[in-house]
Amino acid sequence: MRMEIRSYTRPAKSGGLIHLTSVTPIVGYSDSKKKKLLYLKTLFGGGIHKERNKNSFRWYIKSRKIIPLIEIIQKYAPSWQTFIEEFYNWSVAENIETKVEIAEGIKRMSNPQPRDKVPVEEYRRLVSLPQFLAGVFESRGVFYKYIRSDSPINLPTLAIHSQNYNLLRAIKEKYGGGINNTLRKRNRALTYVLGKHQSQKFLKEIKPYLFNY
Repeated sequence: MRMEIRSYTRPAKSGGLIHLTSVTPIVGYSDSKKKKLLYLKTLFGGGIHKERNKNSFRWYIKSRKIIPLIEIIQKYAPSWQTFIEEFYNWSVAENIETKVEIAEGIKRMSNPQPRDKVPVEEYRRLVSLPQFLAGVFESRGVFYKYIRSDSPINLPTLAIHSQNYNLLRAIKEKYGGGINNTLRKRNRALTYVLGKHQSQKFLKEIKPYLFNY
């Protein structure tokens, strides 16, 4: 989520040029599976483009068309509450100066995106919702298969990579497993890993809400 501020000119009816400023909120989501993005476009509108030098596509939606999406995801996105509140402030602002001030405030938030620190108590409530966990797994989850030398049976294991320790802690409290405190070099994320039986329980609960599995 971001705010785009653009200044431009256009011809005036009386001659000369008019200097204008626009402020546009933009929500985007990238994925290698275009089918998922086409589904989002069907639900909310927007557009899709191929990302440059990447094996992925990006869906995006702008301006007031974001409102139906925000209303749906608001209760599942606690770390985005400040942005969502500022978006609603933008939507009711009566002049461009106020809209620009709101947009500049969002830009000054922590990079690369504005995020609120969420207490573990809030995540304990959210991890009781399989829809929320399905979204976490869609964006951060992976499957591993380990083959033990003393057993011919493959042991599929689920893992979630995230920088959000409170989120992983809440999931661990519900399903067990462990959090690997060794930070991954690529994105410095923690790794939460479940065992075979824990993974089966987790997947069974979220499977009806998964798109890719």
